[in-house]
Amino acid sequence: MDKEVAPRADFGHSTVVQFLCSRGLRDREDEVLEAGRLAVRWFEQEVGPEGNQVLTDETNLVWRALRSATRPATVESAQGRRISGMRIGPAAHDLVTS
Repeated sequence: MDKEVAPRADFGHSTVVQFLCSRGLRDREDEVLEAGRLAVRWFEQEVGPEGNQVLTDETNLVWRALRSATRPATVESAQGRRISGMRIGPAAHDLVTS
């Protein structure tokens, strides 16, 4: 485990971080890109006010890094509805536009 993501001794409870990488899939005759996901969760009453502030600050830092490395993406659901809030990185953009 990296020292940057190692458990901290001063937190008595854990934070759940889920990162699912995007991936290319075959959808009938076409190749499609399945979106990735980044989710972070903890319970404030378990980590206390100071722990909550540390986790909030660290989560904001992760989101800033994600936003700086990606750009907004126009995405449509299988039903043709636009999905807001999606982002795409340069490599994934090159993959879906080539």
